[in-house]
Amino acid sequence: MQQRDVDGAANPLKGPLTQSAMSSLQGQRHANEQFVARPQCTTTVTSNPPVGAKATSVTVTVTAKCSAEVYDQNGAQAIAANLLKSEAATSPGPGYALAGNVVTTVTQATAGSNGTVTLLVKAEGIWVYQFSTAYKMQLAKLIAGKSQSEANALLLGQVGVEKVDSISLSGGGNALPADASQITIVVLNVPGLQGSPTPTGSPGSGTPTSTTSSPVPRPSPSSVPGK
Repeated sequence: MQQRDVDGAANPLKGPLTQSAMSSLQGQRHANEQFVARPQCTTTVTSNPPVGAKATSVTVTVTAKCSAEVYDQNGAQAIAANLLKSEAATSPGPGYALAGNVVTTVTQATAGSNGTVTLLVKAEGIWVYQFSTAYKMQLAKLIAGKSQSEANALLLGQVGVEKVDSISLSGGGNALPADASQITIVVLNVPGLQGSPTPTGSPGSGTPTSTTSSPVPRPSPSSVPGK
C-alpha cells in the first residue's frame, strides 16, 4: 500500500469533515461569546495497516478538528461601561448625569501565547450638568443688571455652562433686569449618544476566555491491492 492510495481515500473527506467540525464549533459558542480570531482547522489521516505494509484491504480514518479562543463580549463591554461611569464620577464629577446610554464597541481582540486575551474596548457617553431651580436662580442673580456681554462672560465661567446661545432683552435697553425674578434661564436639552446601549453582563475582575475544539473523525474503508 502506498501513500497515494491513502490520499485518494482521504482527500474527498477532508472538506466535508472540516465543515462539519466548524459547524460543531459554532454550536458550542454561547450567544454572548465572540471568536478572538478565525478558528483554525486541521485534519489528521491514519491508515490501518500503515503505508508500506502489504494488505488486501485498508481502513483510512480522517479526523477534522477546529479550535478557537472565545471571549465574553457582553462581560467585556459591561466592564468598560462601568469603568467609564466610575471615571465620570470624578471627571466631570458631581452634578453631572449620564444623558442616554453608554455605547461600547470592542475594537480589537488579540490572543496571547499564555492563554490570555487582550481586548481594546471603546466606551463613550455624554454627561450633562443638572441645573436645579436653585442653581438657575443663582445664575439669574449673578447676571441681574449686567449688560449682554458681561452676562455672557459671567455665565461661561460657571460650573456646567458650556456655551450661551443667546441673551434676549425685552422692552429695549442694553442691560438685564436688576430683579433676578424677571430673568428666565432656559437650559437646552442635550441628547445622548446614538447607538445600541451596552448589553447587561456580569462584569468581574477580568474577561473569561476559553479554547473550544471540535474533532470529527470518520473511518473510510477502502480496498487497495497489496503492495
